[in-house]
Amino acid sequence: MKSSPRLFPLTSLLPNPCLAKGLRWALSLTTLLLCSTFSLGQTPVDSTQIESPWQSFVESQLQLELMTEEEAKEALALYDELKASPLDINSASAEDLRRIPLLSDYQIYQFVRYRTDHGAFHEYSELKLVPGWSTTLLRQLRSVLTCRPPSTETSWRSRSLYAQGEASLFYGRRTPPRTPKPLLGPSDALRLSWSYAIPQALSLFVAGEKDYGEPWRRPGHRGFDAYSAHARLRHRGLELLLGDYRVSLGCGLLLGQGTFPLNFLALTPRLGDGVRPVRHMTESDYSRGLALSFSEACWRAGLFVSSRRIDAHRTAEGALTGLFETGLHTTQQAWEARHGAKTRLYGGWISYQLPYFTLALQGLHQDWGGAPLRTPPGSRRSALLHDLRGYTALSLSYQAHALRGHLRLSGELARTSLRAWAFVHHLAYEQGLWGGVSVSLWHLAPDYWSYYGRAGTHALRPHDEEGGRLQIQLVPPLLLGPTRLYIEGYRSASRDEAGRRPSEGFVYGGTTSLRLGDHSELGLYYRARKKAGSEEGYRLKLQWSHTEGAWQTKCAFLYAHTGSTSGWAAVASLRWQASERLCLDFLTDYFDSPSWASRLYIQHPKLRGEYGSSLLYGRGLEIVMRVRYSPSRHWILEGRLEREAQRSGLRPSRSLGAVALIYRFW
Repeated sequence: MKSSPRLFPLTSLLPNPCLAKGLRWALSLTTLLLCSTFSLGQTPVDSTQIESPWQSFVESQLQLELMTEEEAKEALALYDELKASPLDINSASAEDLRRIPLLSDYQIYQFVRYRTDHGAFHEYSELKLVPGWSTTLLRQLRSVLTCRPPSTETSWRSRSLYAQGEASLFYGRRTPPRTPKPLLGPSDALRLSWSYAIPQALSLFVAGEKDYGEPWRRPGHRGFDAYSAHARLRHRGLELLLGDYRVSLGCGLLLGQGTFPLNFLALTPRLGDGVRPVRHMTESDYSRGLALSFSEACWRAGLFVSSRRIDAHRTAEGALTGLFETGLHTTQQAWEARHGAKTRLYGGWISYQLPYFTLALQGLHQDWGGAPLRTPPGSRRSALLHDLRGYTALSLSYQAHALRGHLRLSGELARTSLRAWAFVHHLAYEQGLWGGVSVSLWHLAPDYWSYYGRAGTHALRPHDEEGGRLQIQLVPPLLLGPTRLYIEGYRSASRDEAGRRPSEGFVYGGTTSLRLGDHSELGLYYRARKKAGSEEGYRLKLQWSHTEGAWQTKCAFLYAHTGSTSGWAAVASLRWQASERLCLDFLTDYFDSPSWASRLYIQHPKLRGEYGSSLLYGRGLEIVMRVRYSPSRHWILEGRLEREAQRSGLRPSRSLGAVALIYRFW
């Protein structure tokens, strides 16, 4: 008797049982969301109202460890800022556009050149005439760019026509975690903020926040745990800023506060953009004080002074043993370290700019109020850096264009008062037809160290490392989207007593996408790392997205292999833009990540002012729902419910509920 042919599942081809199990979960969630999408029907809403490229970019960079959590928060906050007050393509500068992660330096150069040659834009769709700007890119940037009528009038009165203000109230509450040490305060959070801005003229902001588990009152303290405020005034070439701000200059060797996407770990190396105010509530990686800048013809100059308190531990002799900027004070130990040190920063810069060349000199001095820093973060192998009371540093940065913007050279050379050198250089050739290629080289001496430096190294701070990277970007024809491949190697610049390098390894990976018709796309993101003396680890993300009318469906499979352990997660989300006033988001995921090294990152649907990343660690299931309702153009009401059910003892299960009320006035 002839037996019937056997059908075996595709997952049996996978060598790892965890991968097979994760793929089955992803397929199941995909089928469920597809059925729900087509069964509920569609509402005729323009699909450009459903924005996801920015969030997907940030989520992918986090999963591949190409972006820090703080940088991810800055990127998401920037999206909210630009969405509330889009950049005018007739007045936006190259520095403004460099903050948008979806734009390359080549596209920014072509934009500025086109506007210079042809004059002001008359409508947004005219951007498709700029070399390198595709219809897909225009659709992705529709919510953060706008086209206002060309006008030669630049008075305060004309600018105030586009003034916008916003007041917001956020309240959230979650179940207290099961920890041996009780929290100092209740398990709720409250944040109030107010902002007002006139484009290219005035910016005002003030906010106060109390986070989950922090106390409302302690000895010597009452009220919010943290405050933030700034006032910025622009008039012609003069800019004055008082309050909280960030400084990013050069390639980030000296100053890279809140850098995004300036470090080349994110595969997009760029020069800094000077001083910019902090427009959302934050407690880390910023300066507080006065900043002044001036521009005239080809010259730019500025100076800044900052003094603020940060968390730190002190010895009995008064030495600082650790610096912390997380801003979370939920235990007695964290509260004792609160505002334990003063950090003072003085600096300035001067630059000369031509259409095809920029040269800048920047310098700074930083100390900790006379107290010695016993072990600066990331400097354990340098005896010269121990008990550091302060340092002074200078750097020279440059950027040059050639071949009508296709060829670019940029870099920075820095030296500290400890006679330590560092440099980083980038050479790139890019054009819109087939893609581009870039090469990066960097060297940081063993005794080089900068607290606010962000050079894209694999260390906690720029210190004791040298390496190089080769990156190829392709624009394949037909169905494949932009494809990026890269490989880099790094090692310590110093050797130990046995003649070995303390750190050495290489990293390689790539990203690509496949268009499945006019409404669907499949994306693949991969990154592998091999360190000397350890097994190879890698991370990947496979994501399918579908947008049709008012519906957007996304399914993703995340996997992290660290040599000894592996973690995976299957994620599915659904967004329904029911009308211009109502939007609903749903997300569910199942994850199994048994170790901290194999942790995974995703972005939950968050409320205005929530920018933290969601960490998948342990084993369990998450369900998240968000609703956003706008009864009028001035009022926005948001609500979010979240439930995380843990099936392991690594983390407790928790529930969270939050609401936000936003009022816009102009």
